[in-house]
Amino acid sequence: MTHILKKLLTKPYTLLTTHCSLLTTHCSLLTITLLLLTACGPDSKHIAIDGRLLNMNQSEFLVYSPDGATEGVDTMDVVGGRFSITTTCLHPGTVCIRVKGSGQEIPVFVTPGGSYSIKGDAQNLKELKVKGGDDNKLMNEFRLAIADLPKNAVPTSEIQQFVSEHPASPVALWLVRRYLCTDMPDHKVLLPLISKIREARKDDPAATVFCGNMEALCKITKDQPLPALTITDMDGKTLTDSEIRTGVTIICSFATWDYESLNQMRRVLTLKRDKQADWQIIGIAFDATPHQVRNILGREIADYKAIVCTGEMTQTQAASALGMEITGMAVVARDGYIVERERGGEYLLDRLREM
Repeated sequence: MTHILKKLLTKPYTLLTTHCSLLTTHCSLLTITLLLLTACGPDSKHIAIDGRLLNMNQSEFLVYSPDGATEGVDTMDVVGGRFSITTTCLHPGTVCIRVKGSGQEIPVFVTPGGSYSIKGDAQNLKELKVKGGDDNKLMNEFRLAIADLPKNAVPTSEIQQFVSEHPASPVALWLVRRYLCTDMPDHKVLLPLISKIREARKDDPAATVFCGNMEALCKITKDQPLPALTITDMDGKTLTDSEIRTGVTIICSFATWDYESLNQMRRVLTLKRDKQADWQIIGIAFDATPHQVRNILGREIADYKAIVCTGEMTQTQAASALGMEITGMAVVARDGYIVERERGGEYLLDRLREM
């Protein structure tokens, strides 16, 4: 009898031990599978970006693509200087990682299925390194080449040399867009570069569109007429060409996720009120949806002549026509003729005070 009881009492323990052993085996297999999947990287429709920056503990990055390689705007948290993101990639292109608040941008040249690693010092992004692909290697070399230039200097000669040596690289497009198309463009510098890029990428429809936009941009200079614009606000109201070309019109590019550009537009509005000026202010939002713009601006929307948000970001017709490739830019026109076109900031406000 005692022997039978002892056997019954030990049987549950034996069963439990057996199940635990099986569970451990399954967990081990699951762990191995996950490790193998991670090692293989993203699938052919995604990209993975990770990195670490020294001298940056916590922050937030904004991730978007100026050429539509990825859709919309993502956010990426920085914790302990480390960050990572996996997102859908539609085609080869450029992904920009914008440091929220500072306006600094880190370009990553991507292809679907690629993995990319970023390392550097947050206090010296010119020596940043992006691993993954030949184009990112070229960009690393360009950063080092301009590392000793003053902070706000435009590296015109360095860009000319780079485009001459690598006209087919997407880095060439980004450098031209980032540095040479933000202020009043010098067509004597810009047009030869565009010609080299067009010839090197003549079978690339995206590059053809880019080159066409840049050539049109060369006509947007001081004392030249505004290009043809389509301005339809978020309520569906369309401004006529005569309305846009009457009096002083200030067109600003902004995004609710870029505080500096949003604040600049608000400061222009405040200056208008202080001067009791008869200006019309038009905002072109680079947000992915009008809903976000309405949430942030609220009743303030009524104080502007128009707020445009098509969800096309930098590809919005008015932004493309004016060469607004980044947030925080401004075009000032008087009676249909361009007075200023630049990145904004205090210089813009000083010019408006003079007006």
